[in-house]
Amino acid sequence: MSKHIHFVIGSTGAGKTTYAAKLAREIGGIPFAIDQWMMTLFHPDLPDTLTYDWMYERVLRVQAQIWELAVQTVRANVSPILEIGLTTSADRARFLVLAQTADIPLHIHNLDIPRDIRWQRVDARNREETDSYSFEVTREMFNHFENLWEPPREAEINGWNATVTHIKN
Repeated sequence: MSKHIHFVIGSTGAGKTTYAAKLAREIGGIPFAIDQWMMTLFHPDLPDTLTYDWMYERVLRVQAQIWELAVQTVRANVSPILEIGLTTSADRARFLVLAQTADIPLHIHNLDIPRDIRWQRVDARNREETDSYSFEVTREMFNHFENLWEPPREAEINGWNATVTHIKN
């Protein structure tokens, strides 16, 4: 198995979807973006009051399905590019173990973009409904997701059995 699974990580507005699409074109890979899956599968069934628990349960299901497809994609000698959240250190650790267990090499692309630049991007995406637009991210949502985001610290990064690319902007 010579192909890698690529994880694209970063907080809201870091440019993950755009980066993943560009990387897919460059390496002939296939991007898997969780926002698209969530919108297609669950948006029609949104409850009147959206809760984090309702959403996170579905995120975990979609991540599991994307993972299964990613493994099949690698076995077909194509590199998948996963933009699937991985918001916390625990989320990232869970997928690192899956990759190690499957003996699949990883390449992690860490998009470390300042908060103010990310909010400007989100605001513009909301207004212009660009290619990476899946749904409106309000300032309240942005702040909520920002509070959930755990940037990878040096100790975590040093523990990754992966090739790492850091993108700063």
